[in-house]
Amino acid sequence: MMAMSKEQESKKIDASDGVGKVELLSQNILRLKGQKAALGLLWQPVQENIPLREQARMAGGKGSHFDLFVPFANGRQYGFASTEEGITSKMIPAVGLCAGPAGWDTRDNDSWLAAFGLGGEGLTQVWWVVATRDRLVFEDQIYPQEDQAINAFRKLLEAPDWEHVVSPQEWNIAGGEFVSIEQFLSPARSVKKLRSIRYGFKVVMALTALSFALLGIYFGLLSYSEYRQKKIWTEKLVQPEPLNLSELPWNGAPDIVDFARTCERRLDRLAFDVVGWRLQTAACQLTGQSLSITLRWQRQNGRAAWIKAAALEIANHQVAILSGGQLAEMVDRLVLPSRDEVLFPMLDPSELESQLRDRFLTLGLELKMTAKYASPIITRKSQPEFGHHTLNLLTSASPIELARLLSDIPALQPISLTYQSDSARWRLIVRAFHPLPFTTNRLMPTQGK
Repeated sequence: MMAMSKEQESKKIDASDGVGKVELLSQNILRLKGQKAALGLLWQPVQENIPLREQARMAGGKGSHFDLFVPFANGRQYGFASTEEGITSKMIPAVGLCAGPAGWDTRDNDSWLAAFGLGGEGLTQVWWVVATRDRLVFEDQIYPQEDQAINAFRKLLEAPDWEHVVSPQEWNIAGGEFVSIEQFLSPARSVKKLRSIRYGFKVVMALTALSFALLGIYFGLLSYSEYRQKKIWTEKLVQPEPLNLSELPWNGAPDIVDFARTCERRLDRLAFDVVGWRLQTAACQLTGQSLSITLRWQRQNGRAAWIKAAALEIANHQVAILSGGQLAEMVDRLVLPSRDEVLFPMLDPSELESQLRDRFLTLGLELKMTAKYASPIITRKSQPEFGHHTLNLLTSASPIELARLLSDIPALQPISLTYQSDSARWRLIVRAFHPLPFTTNRLMPTQGK
């Protein structure tokens, strides 16, 4: 988009009904009654137990550097921005000012979609497409070309159950309302300002105190829910004895990030190319704390002597020739240290599934889940069988980044990590266990490790 002249930058849009004035300072910054508001932030769900700076780095990828953030939706979302785009820590997110016209308020409407042309008198420089669903920011994007904005808007319009749709009159959107930007934004709203990601000790302490308060409320509600469940199922359930660590299926499992890092590095060290052979699979399989690493090559007019020599020279390992000389296999084994298990409250099946789907679908990552549920009948003599969700995840990036997205999930057991050479993607399979039916969710071991 062409740079705006100083004359264009100084022009203001007059509200048709005298509500106020909006000034477009640059393609991603507005001014409304003395407040500067930033457009086009990247919104991500808050990922517990992942440091803010790490989440900002993951959100930005290789092409962006996010050094500003703002919490939103009662701490359920972060909005990330960069000072390299002219945004500063004194600004507020423009999404936070969205109130809607007279007669409806975005605080009372969970799902709405809107688009506005922004610029000087008679001249539009950018188009802003913004939306929320379930009180979370669903879209906050600026477009330099109108056709780009229309295409993005119509794509979003395909989502069901929009309570309100606002668009420019000339777009002729069926069922759309026309509302000016001055009518839609409310400068009177209390909105948190963008802050530097390198915030100070006082802010950390304040957030920590708030977290403890929220945890106290959570545990209180959880205890009451458990009490009701126990009361209903008293006749069907015999409470088991306190569980030993040896009875926990995830006991001794390594940390998910350590598992992914070890597998990736080991497979990278052992994999090699040799003339006449093609790497078919490279996989890590975990049993207890024992890691089995297997690599297989498919013969393509190569000789067995070639791959045997390459394995010894490059990987210092031997390969076995299988399937009448058509496959070559290399196996390596090592023991991973178990993580220091801290028994956090486990997630019930519906909460686990909702949290994971929200996290991975928001980031556009592929996730498949299958569930197995435990029996509600447990006796004192029977071995407890925990239910679990098996998670099947794919990524073309480093599997370590995938593992970090799961590092805050309690009662997690890595199963396998496989590199698929045909698609150049990693497949990570893990198991996340559920609490036993109608028993305490805060498992306390009766013996040490």
